[in-house]
Amino acid sequence: MQPSDVHAEFGPTSGALGAVYGPAIQAHLDDLDLRDGWYFLAVAHDFKPDPATPERFLIRTPYTARRRFENGLSTLAERGLMERSAAGAYHFTARGQEAFDSVMATVARSLGEAGSAISPDRLKRLVNLLDRLVAACLAAPEPAEKQCLTTNRNSDPGPDGPPALRVLQLLADMNAFRDDAHLAAWRPYGTSGHAWEAFTYLWRGDARDADELAGKLATRRFSAEDYAAALDELAARGWIESAPNGGWQLTAEGQALRQAVEDETDRLYYGPWAALTEPELAALGEGLAALRTGLEALGENAGPGQ
Repeated sequence: MQPSDVHAEFGPTSGALGAVYGPAIQAHLDDLDLRDGWYFLAVAHDFKPDPATPERFLIRTPYTARRRFENGLSTLAERGLMERSAAGAYHFTARGQEAFDSVMATVARSLGEAGSAISPDRLKRLVNLLDRLVAACLAAPEPAEKQCLTTNRNSDPGPDGPPALRVLQLLADMNAFRDDAHLAAWRPYGTSGHAWEAFTYLWRGDARDADELAGKLATRRFSAEDYAAALDELAARGWIESAPNGGWQLTAEGQALRQAVEDETDRLYYGPWAALTEPELAALGEGLAALRTGLEALGENAGPGQ
């Protein structure tokens, strides 16, 4: 089994785990009136002991407008979950920490019950393989900057956490390392984050113009005018051009460059995977598939209200 085949199991397995704890956590977030603010609180917790700032959010998500993070943190402060210092940094209050801990306890309880999806020995083996893979990513010489991964590691429940929760954490760690690899691959070209994402959307055929970008990327909080300016920047670089049927398309230079960045992302991301042997990669991929299948079966067999 190739590393890319194993990687393809990460998203579906995370989704299956999310389906297990999702209903419980959403109900708890509703009780706390925290559904809209949980993302900001959870990411801010990963920054501890450092305070949260919009700039720290932008390290991993440079594709989003700064004001989205400022507004999210400000709302948490208004609700007494965080407090803003004179320097503009946000710190957890006792109430905010209590809310975070209670939500994570709900996740841990839900995923503790998910451990029966596969045999304990196979689940333990799965955790061990993922743990070794993440350790290899942390130790890898490239990319030099691993702020996404090192920050994400702060939410690790540790060896005493429910095995299924540890799988969820380690899969999230790998996703963070993929972000580090991609950031290292494209940032040398000097574009803004939202311009790069616009370029990627054109490359994938997911959008053709600024209006489509603003609609499909509404959560980024950039306007159609912002994306229009980004597209003009990309055109000035020679990476995109007007398409015959309207909108924009990549030039030959743009196609080659965007593929080169994807190839570099893969090189950086998959380099540490050499820490696992071919049989271990196969065991990892098969273990993730078995866990996903088992979790889906548990969901199908759950009774009403479970």
